[in-house]
Amino acid sequence: VCSAHPPVVGFAIGPRPRTASGAVIAKDTLANIRAHRELVVNLVPESLLEPMVATSTNLAPGEDEFAHAGLVPLPCESVRPPRVAGAPVAFECTLYDVIEIGNHHWVMAQVVRTHVDERVYLGERKGVNHRVDPLQDESLRPVGRLGRANYVRIRDIETVLRVDGPNE
Repeated sequence: VCSAHPPVVGFAIGPRPRTASGAVIAKDTLANIRAHRELVVNLVPESLLEPMVATSTNLAPGEDEFAHAGLVPLPCESVRPPRVAGAPVAFECTLYDVIEIGNHHWVMAQVVRTHVDERVYLGERKGVNHRVDPLQDESLRPVGRLGRANYVRIRDIETVLRVDGPNE
């Protein structure tokens, strides 16, 4: 999360492996985000870890990553790209900014719509529908990429209240 107000999420995109001539070429993901200015950020459950990794395969431009990875696309309501069936949370986003850092790019995307699987939704708090616990259902526990071939499985969340708050 880059910002709560406005809701902005972020992630890094690295380059494709260098070409035979040593050139660095941007990945299709970055090219598509820049061209269409829309994207979907899916929280990936443990059950979809292998297919998620398969989407990072260097495919020919235009080749369908969903089909390659055996993922099922679901239509979105506010953006053109599809979301991933089975993801406990999916954020429909518009491009906020892209920052070039070395040969990587930090993509910031403003959330315009959120899809939450009912198995992880906990209801309202202070009149706001935002109570989500992705650990509620074991089949939906999210994973995160640490870098290269390393991933983390999220098994628990600990709440530590701050003395000088806010804690809500």
